[in-house]
Amino acid sequence: MKKTFITLLALAGVATATTTKFTDLSQDVTVGNLVWNSTDGTITATTGHAADLYDSVSAKGQSSLSFTLNLTQAATVTTDVALITIDSENDYGIKLKSTGISGFWPTKDNPIDDYNGRGSNNTLAEYSGIVAINDILTGNETVYTLGSDKLIALTLVIDRPCDNNSGNGNNVGLTLYDVNGERVWYCEALGASSNTSISSFKLNTDYITSAAVTPALLSASQAGSAAAALIPEPTTATLSLLALAGLAARRRRR
Repeated sequence: MKKTFITLLALAGVATATTTKFTDLSQDVTVGNLVWNSTDGTITATTGHAADLYDSVSAKGQSSLSFTLNLTQAATVTTDVALITIDSENDYGIKLKSTGISGFWPTKDNPIDDYNGRGSNNTLAEYSGIVAINDILTGNETVYTLGSDKLIALTLVIDRPCDNNSGNGNNVGLTLYDVNGERVWYCEALGASSNTSISSFKLNTDYITSAAVTPALLSASQAGSAAAALIPEPTTATLSLLALAGLAARRRRR
């Protein structure tokens, strides 16, 4: 059974204890030890506070970035555009295509080249492939309406790649979770063992309307809670009722 939205609200304290939110991306702002630069579209840490951007203690470049994605705008994309760039020893991230959400890894010929598989010599990592925006719009119960736009709150969990040849079989690479803690897109091999730090997150504000950083490797339920915390309160209440109605419907069908 799916975890319900209201259950995640009860767990929100777990996911947001060290979370730094940026709810207005139209202007520069410093929140705690993190800085949002609206011109560059980047979140960075002030000097000496890298631990607020990523888990600097583990030296594995682990972090979780929650954000709200404007699906209405994303559905208009006709050419590849970077959505989130993780500035690390090897820059990589997720992008939007005319066909949906994709991972990317730079190559000599393409700085945001598609990456949606296991990688070389890897038989363990799971991956979703490209996920169509229309499939999210029509099939995900956590999509909400704000004005004339459809949005979804997501959390990108960042770890080293899942690579059985490196002994990292329990790691997740990149995984996008919705507020129910369900995977929306994932590529467990997308990352590098050499990525031991993160310099910044670069966000495409043509499609991202708010963001939050939790410098830890969140579980699925914690990632869902972190995403839920970005949704405006009136919308949160409406989604809670919809989640309960969906749960009741599933019980009646049993």
